[in-house]
Amino acid sequence: MDIECGRLGQVEEKFVTRIIEAIGSLLNYLKMTDEKPLLSEGIAFIEERSYINSAHTGFFYPLKSSGDYVKKGMKVGYVTDFFSETKEEIYADTNGIILYLLGTPPVSEGETLVAIGMIK
Repeated sequence: MDIECGRLGQVEEKFVTRIIEAIGSLLNYLKMTDEKPLLSEGIAFIEERSYINSAHTGFFYPLKSSGDYVKKGMKVGYVTDFFSETKEEIYADTNGIILYLLGTPPVSEGETLVAIGMIK
């Protein structure tokens, strides 16, 4: 199980509450507790992830947000050099939901910029 919630490692009550509710709901669903499962509409199962890495060192500018649905070929951001010249445009390599984006502009070559969850 992998749970990511929040942003840049910040602890915020609303995200902690979401994690607690999600774990409780999972335990209920698996019949590990006697409570009735709290099922939400729109549950998505992500069985695979795609990671898009930067080919350049510079600054990453996302055009989408975590939680956005994307289609293969959709532009999700771009990387510039230190002089604001665009070095690389970043496109979704699959259909899915953006799980996370690099949270700070500076990026190193090879660093993960975007993770996309492929919904089954």
